[in-house]
Amino acid sequence: EGFRKLLDVNNEQGDYHSGLQASLGLAPKDGEYTEDQIKQLLELYDGFKAKWKYCSYAKRFPLSFTNGDEFKRRVDGYMRPKLRKGVPSLFRDLKSLYGDKAKVAVIESIAVQYYENLKKAKRFSPEDEEDSETPNVLVWCIYFLAHHYEFMGKPQKALALIEEGISHTPTAIDLYVLKARTYKHQRDYEKAYEILNYARELDLADRYLNTKCVRYAFRAKKVADADRIVKLFLRDTDTIDSLFEMQAMWYELSCAQCHLKLKDYPNALTKLYSVEKHFEDISEDQFDFHTWCLRKTTLRAYVDMLKYQEKLRGHRFFKKAALAIVDCYVQIFDKPAVASDTATPGQADMAKLTAKQRRALKKKQKKAAQRAKQKEEAEAKQRAEAQKAGGDKESKNALRESIPDGKKLAADPDPLKAATGMVKQLQLYAPSDFETQLAALEVYSRKSRPLLTLQALKRAFRIASPAHPELHRHAVLFAKQMREKKDASQDPLLVKILALETETLDGFPKPGQKLDQYNDQYLQDHKASLAHRVSAAKCRKELGQDPALACSAVYDESKDGAAAIESASLESAVDAFEFVKSLNLPKKLETLRAALHAQYPLTPDFMAPSPS
Repeated sequence: EGFRKLLDVNNEQGDYHSGLQASLGLAPKDGEYTEDQIKQLLELYDGFKAKWKYCSYAKRFPLSFTNGDEFKRRVDGYMRPKLRKGVPSLFRDLKSLYGDKAKVAVIESIAVQYYENLKKAKRFSPEDEEDSETPNVLVWCIYFLAHHYEFMGKPQKALALIEEGISHTPTAIDLYVLKARTYKHQRDYEKAYEILNYARELDLADRYLNTKCVRYAFRAKKVADADRIVKLFLRDTDTIDSLFEMQAMWYELSCAQCHLKLKDYPNALTKLYSVEKHFEDISEDQFDFHTWCLRKTTLRAYVDMLKYQEKLRGHRFFKKAALAIVDCYVQIFDKPAVASDTATPGQADMAKLTAKQRRALKKKQKKAAQRAKQKEEAEAKQRAEAQKAGGDKESKNALRESIPDGKKLAADPDPLKAATGMVKQLQLYAPSDFETQLAALEVYSRKSRPLLTLQALKRAFRIASPAHPELHRHAVLFAKQMREKKDASQDPLLVKILALETETLDGFPKPGQKLDQYNDQYLQDHKASLAHRVSAAKCRKELGQDPALACSAVYDESKDGAAAIESASLESAVDAFEFVKSLNLPKKLETLRAALHAQYPLTPDFMAPSPS
């Protein structure tokens, strides 16, 4: 009775419904409902549907446990009113049902039926009267069906439908957003940005579109455009630095990822450490709350605040920033010449340049250093003038000084030490995240810290399968390091500890087992997975095997090779392509590119290079 009274107050609260089901003995056992439970639940929620005409939960919940004709009847009755009202979130609402292939097939057949009948006679089914639905219903049906095809990995079908919808209603902004998202998922970031920017210009007052467009611009590596667009919702007197004061972490993370792709480490670290500083400020602000809570005797809020502070740096924004900082410092460690504060993004190593190019580069660096010095002197002069005059200039200068200096951070003489600090924070606040352990493996393996590397490897094995591609690669590399150090008169006690800890570790090469044979067996066991094949190929390269042999591990024209390409995710496909490109085997690369292009025809990475 208590839960029924609560539902009378708020009938859309899922926790109240779960409590009522548990109290009536209708909760699922091992995730499955019995036939008797299904019968009682249908009676219960049919009663709720009659009692609360506008209760969406009473109509949506039965879709999660019904099947066959009953599911078809109910999902049909659920979708029609939503399409009539033009609810953009209908697909997101039903997406949780897509784990069941039978339900997906039913939803697709219903949506296709809607589309065909609305197009021919403006009705949902042949049983309805002709022209019983408005023209807008067809647009929302197209929007839903395009969403469905995009999610099912059929982007060309989705784009064809979207174009039809746009020709029907050229001002339907949601269709442009879906079109941009489709191209984004195919990694055509420039086209996605162009489309979304056009959608933004259709409604300049929409802050959501503005924010979305900024993120798409960063993905397309258009930093100037992103900064120009984000300024549209700032005050006239504000600068781009004002976003630091606003703690706009979504902007800083997107901007940092863009600079990281461009190998512009100073600007990337500026934004990433800005996010880290925001969390530091949030943590310090709690001290004002202690006395306030005690004075107001709001003890429950006080306890909640203390619990929140304990897991503050477990927030996804902090984790993203910390992982990116680790990645940035690892790249700086691997290629220190590129990380110089006077270097340009993508600059080649000095050793690869000719004498003439080196002289030109040194001249350019000297001029850049002079400009930096002049700029620093000018800023110092401005600060001095602001201190005299006071006012807004002083606050702006103070704000600029509080922003982390990316150039100094990128010039850290010990980048792995800085990365270790972030790894420790991740291990403290996000120990159960797989990415945390991978970051630890990347850092500690480079620092030659075998015990810490082993600790991270064992933790990763507890989180993910030992056959995980990244874990396999790290396991082989660690085993290789152990054997090389053992031969180089390593501490006998350390050797014994490592041997004892690894001999019972699943997914780790056994003592005396040759690493190339272990890697070949892994490849044989997972030859139908492109991600696993790439992992084995990288191990072959690290073990000093021939590049052509490493390339053959990624792709061959066998049935297994074709199956691996067909079942591969786009992320795995790009990783495979980039790895083969690094091997400098043009013919093999072209063969792989053609196979990947056939699977992902809209992805620019796999398109044939233009003759120019």
